[in-house]
Amino acid sequence: MHKSGFAALSIFVVVAAATSGCATASDSSNGGQDAGAAGDGSGGDGAHGDSGASHDGGAGDSSTGGDGGSTDGGNTTDVAVACKPVMVADAGTTAVGTGDAGGVCAPPTGGQCGPIDVAPFQASWHPPSGFHQGLCTSAQIDGYYAACLDPNTANATTCANFDAACTACLSTDETAASYGPLIAKSGFVNINIGGCIELLEPCNHDCAQAYMANDECAEASCSANCPVVDDLSFQDYLGCTSTASQCACSAENARAQCATLVSGSMHPAAQCLTATTFEQFFKTVAPIFCGQ
Repeated sequence: MHKSGFAALSIFVVVAAATSGCATASDSSNGGQDAGAAGDGSGGDGAHGDSGASHDGGAGDSSTGGDGGSTDGGNTTDVAVACKPVMVADAGTTAVGTGDAGGVCAPPTGGQCGPIDVAPFQASWHPPSGFHQGLCTSAQIDGYYAACLDPNTANATTCANFDAACTACLSTDETAASYGPLIAKSGFVNINIGGCIELLEPCNHDCAQAYMANDECAEASCSANCPVVDDLSFQDYLGCTSTASQCACSAENARAQCATLVSGSMHPAAQCLTATTFEQFFKTVAPIFCGQ
């Protein structure tokens, strides 16, 4: 797996909406692709967080409410005591609710997949749905992966009939006010890395926010010209986001580099960022939101 900048920080699983309604194989890191069950990242040298992937016909569209924020679930207070702030680069006016300070992308030609300019980009923070909500057991998290996300075992019917409360906690639509561990997009889902950082290190809210903003910017720049309908189109989408990180979303990308500092024993949220496959990311992040 190619590791470039934030290579393993973003995980996607693309799904074949028109066929089984379940995940298909695609393992791509920022800037490089490997065959497998998922993709990690947006390409290029920048973080493209909030990743994962499910299918529109499976559990991926379920949304959950939740109060959001980093104070849900009493253990967050204990985590906050050990929280060590990291610096978020001042790369222009890219904070939530402000305009984009990125560069200008060359327009794609002839209807080809490529980034479009999104200035002034307005990021929107979606707080995590909760910490250790107790809505899924470890067995259920494993079962959800097998039923809804594993390209070798996922089944649309099994996924649709999976435990409703656990499913609603695990997968939230991108239009939801707060996000669970999976964010359902059009054709794929992201694992919510930004939300994971927020839950485990509330003092690094700005970094969690920057991580999510970078992902949102790349999607805004690429989703219109690069719709994801299968593995090949997903690779095109990742290539687009790689390019966008150098032009339209360069400021967001620079701010999201703060996630590289969330590492080592002093950072509980390092576990949100260190997996190398989609399955590992999902089974690490999901219990933080939905487990005991």
